[in-house]
Amino acid sequence: MPEPVPPRPQASERPAGQSLLVAADDENFEELGYLKANPDVAAAVRDGRCASAREHYAAFGRSEGRAIQVPVPKDWRAEKLQRIAPLLQAGFAVGECTQRLDTLDESIRSDFGIVATDNVSCHEYDEKALALITRHAEGLVLDCGAGRRNVYYRNVVNYEVVDYDSTDVLGVAERLPFKDGSFDAVLSLSLLEHVKDPFAAAREMARVLKPGGELMCVAPFLQPRHGYPHHYYNMTAQGLLNLFPDLAERRIEVYGAMRPLWCVQWILARYAAGLPEDERARFATTTVAELSIDPLLQEDRPYVVELDQQATTDLACAHALFAAKPAASEPAATKEPSDAVARPFHGQSAVAMGAAGPARVLCSICDLPRDFSAPDDYWTCREKLRSSDCPLGQCLVRERALAKVLFSLYPREQVSTLAIHEAAPSGLGLSRWLRNQCPGYVGTGYFPNRPFGQPVGSLRNEDLERQTFRDSCFDLVLHLDVLEHLFDPFQALREIKRTLKPGGRCIFSAPTHVELASSQQVASIAKDGSLIVVGEPEYHGNPQSEENRSLVAWRYGYDLPTLISRSTGFDVEVRRWHAPSQAIAGRMTEIYILS
Repeated sequence: MPEPVPPRPQASERPAGQSLLVAADDENFEELGYLKANPDVAAAVRDGRCASAREHYAAFGRSEGRAIQVPVPKDWRAEKLQRIAPLLQAGFAVGECTQRLDTLDESIRSDFGIVATDNVSCHEYDEKALALITRHAEGLVLDCGAGRRNVYYRNVVNYEVVDYDSTDVLGVAERLPFKDGSFDAVLSLSLLEHVKDPFAAAREMARVLKPGGELMCVAPFLQPRHGYPHHYYNMTAQGLLNLFPDLAERRIEVYGAMRPLWCVQWILARYAAGLPEDERARFATTTVAELSIDPLLQEDRPYVVELDQQATTDLACAHALFAAKPAASEPAATKEPSDAVARPFHGQSAVAMGAAGPARVLCSICDLPRDFSAPDDYWTCREKLRSSDCPLGQCLVRERALAKVLFSLYPREQVSTLAIHEAAPSGLGLSRWLRNQCPGYVGTGYFPNRPFGQPVGSLRNEDLERQTFRDSCFDLVLHLDVLEHLFDPFQALREIKRTLKPGGRCIFSAPTHVELASSQQVASIAKDGSLIVVGEPEYHGNPQSEENRSLVAWRYGYDLPTLISRSTGFDVEVRRWHAPSQAIAGRMTEIYILS
């Protein structure tokens, strides 16, 4: 019988946290902690209106009961960083110290407009957020866009773009540095209006949730502009739901400070603050009935014409954008291509590559925008269309093409649950992503002088034509440009079919020559064990071999699907692209799906 599920804690149960704000007294007074806890005093000291925090405390702070900010407990922070470390994705540049992890490199700051700010975002958790934190007291909760927290919790990862004392990890919401399924719950409290791409941020939050994990997301609808320097978007209830289409048990609630009256008060207070002082006093006596008449009848009133420009923008009913498209450059069709570059797709205008410079597109492996470039837009793309800022080691076109197929067949969160065999993994790109995200991933290599079925470094030693795996043990078998090096590729595919579970698939790339109607075997082993090579031998790179290369045994033509089906009984589907807007372009982009 299944074990009974313990009841969830009630909302009234408070999680155990450490307050970072305490009452200042003569014994604990510390200059910097006092300034951090009292921004008005910090501004007065900075402007020269007060000599020091100590002077303010002696004159006013003691009697006013002012607070002082104390440090985060060092052992709590160290314990949390230790728990976070194995959850970080490979490839993220992480500046690590004893206080926090920093993933905000210069490229991320530039891409997402992250600038230094003295503004402090500091709010307390409401009862529902506290209940969520309590429910996952033994797990980890990601507070995405935490701001400065005055209470520090062992199980809450404070994720921010600003280096507050309570911040655990610095980074942007659109590129969370964590592996899929890392957190038991995610909080996003008044964050999404401040990010450049709320859709990307929402996808990232859903990605890092464990299956069955909880999300609590609060976003503004009719609030004035706030949170300088950036406030990009407000959203309706429908808009908020639209950001998380794949989550279950979705519901919208309006309670507490989300009620309409808070919005009305905020708008009126901000409106009054934008008026000259004498008009502000008169505006305060204006009745609701007076403000409710037709706006056209109020347009010449002082509280309309004297409202300052900042308040007008912050409270605008709508904004009108007027713009013009930049003057067109010389049409591409009229330019002469370089003598060294052949461009067979003149009519395409997807992304700029080669001489036009790098293009920023969404990588199908890491699901993040990356800069891709190649010497031309076709001939060299298969090996040279790469990203200069790839966190996974500069993935290749065939890896992105296979990833595009993989994630069209299985959601990312499902892929992480599959038993996967990858033959001859590169250790970069898709291979690295799978190794990091999938507990059931096995990579194999071919080391003929070592025992088969045993580990060799991080790989398991396997002869694909005579595998040691048991029957029906994998959901998925993958290989990239392996099949052309096998003397009997169809025996290898029969072995793969044997190891696949019912409903499993084999997905792979193999160089397919458009000029060949029939595949050609160009290397084989004679009965006496000697090597037979037809024509000039061809080699491809192989970092797993001592010679760092592998002989090509087959040159595949467009009959390969038929040969596979006849020899193995697999159904075969082939997908091929020239999709520069997805950094998949050039020759031999075919991906084969066997089921």
